[in-house]
Amino acid sequence: MPAVQRGAFVWKLRYPDLDGDWLQHPERLLKENPSLRNARSSGPQARVVRFNWSGRNLVLKEYSGRRWRNLARAVVRGPRALQALQTALRLEALGIPAIRAAAAGYPRARPWYSVLVTEEICGAVPLYVCLKQPQRSLRPLIRSAARLFAKLHDSDLIHRDAHEANFVVPQDSCPEIVMVDLDGVRQCRRVSLRQVAKDLNRFHVRLRQRISKISRLRFLADYARFRRSPITSRELANAFAALGTRLG
Repeated sequence: MPAVQRGAFVWKLRYPDLDGDWLQHPERLLKENPSLRNARSSGPQARVVRFNWSGRNLVLKEYSGRRWRNLARAVVRGPRALQALQTALRLEALGIPAIRAAAAGYPRARPWYSVLVTEEICGAVPLYVCLKQPQRSLRPLIRSAARLFAKLHDSDLIHRDAHEANFVVPQDSCPEIVMVDLDGVRQCRRVSLRQVAKDLNRFHVRLRQRISKISRLRFLADYARFRRSPITSRELANAFAALGTRLG
């Protein structure tokens, strides 16, 4: 994906026909459109807006951090939006349900500031809303979450920010959980059992407030079953115990 210059911004564009004045001044979109939410992430807060371009429903997310740590990370790792773009493309190639990235850009003189453009998942409902359904109807959703984490860890990726606000459920197909915030996702040489437990525990702790103990245990059992690399319930229990928590 070649880099193109639009005004002060350097862009990585997925689609060659993605063009317009907003590429030169993406910050105007943030002023002209109401914020969807303050996106929670593993880093600084970000503004998110929805806009339409040539019939495409798109979402723009702004990354802005002026602290010295953010500046250092931007110099070493590159702008955060570009990192998110690469993560989204990687997940897509692996067949892991996640937002579909369309572009990422940053002003060359300010690498700590960047914007990510993704395709809107129309009709999607936040996971925490779906979890208000009767427990019996949650079974396909729990299975989908277990399959997603199993694929993620089999690919030596960890989420690191797995709470229910970072996932949505499209309403036009079978229940499937989709990741919409990729800022915490990191590639590992090999995901350890401890990293697995920490990742699952973040998600598991939040589930305790939403679903029954039986559903939570089913999530962990499904996760172990979906893993390509065999993992037993005892190994999971021991890994959770090492974190000072327990299954269920």
